[in-house]
Amino acid sequence: MDNATAQANEIQELMEGVYRKFQEEHGLANIRPRRFSTSKYQRELKRLEERHDYFLRGMSMVMTEQTVLVRKFYESVVSKVRQIFDRANRDADDWLRTIMSPMESQVREHQVQLRRRLESIKRIHKASDTLDDRMAELQHVREGIAEDENKMTALLDEVVAKLQSEPKRADERLDNTA
Repeated sequence: MDNATAQANEIQELMEGVYRKFQEEHGLANIRPRRFSTSKYQRELKRLEERHDYFLRGMSMVMTEQTVLVRKFYESVVSKVRQIFDRANRDADDWLRTIMSPMESQVREHQVQLRRRLESIKRIHKASDTLDDRMAELQHVREGIAEDENKMTALLDEVVAKLQSEPKRADERLDNTA
């Protein structure tokens, strides 16, 4: 149990370091993982030991045959110790799963946010490309309109020039006829 306590404390310290690093680097919430305590299992083992020490020191020890004594010991003490260690093992496994779950959920949430941001950036980039294409198309149309305007201005200038020269010719015709 002492080894299990030492390992649980080491795991706890490592996880606190991982949580701290994720909090600093990714801005995740400040979560403190819960500690795993073996004290209740140690107390149970101590009670079991005390109870059987009392049994071994009693008169029944002198009066009981050795094989019966060994069988009783195995049935009671060893099976109880196994139960305590099995329960401690299950609880430790549960603790290991739950110690990671807050970080896993925050990492998943952070990942979802990053995916959303990436999608937004992709949409903005696509819209930017579309906007650039549209602006190039409008610039081409503008150049075509400017060209048409220049042609129309040239035609208008020709029409005006002809109209201005027509009255002089009309005046010359009048002068020639008179």
